[in-house]
Amino acid sequence: MAIVLGIDGGGTGTQAVVADQHGTVFAEVTVGPTNPNAVSREQLKETVSHMFDQLKKQNGEAFDQVALVFAGMSGSGDSEKSKLVESVFAE
Repeated sequence: MAIVLGIDGGGTGTQAVVADQHGTVFAEVTVGPTNPNAVSREQLKETVSHMFDQLKKQNGEAFDQVALVFAGMSGSGDSEKSKLVESVFAE
């Protein structure tokens, strides 16, 4: 069973869902903004960390099995902002 993490990040809020290939949702959360044009690097890092913590809290077993992450992040269209977002997620 493939488990994925889907993230819809924006300037006012961010939604994240851990689900399998059949659409079964194991965890979902809404957190604050993650648009790198609207928040500082530190705020982005805190929000992403909080998002991951909440997903793990809901279903740590499924979260630990995430094989792929898909993220649509507003404000990360240019290479500088994209690298910023990637580096925060990598941490």
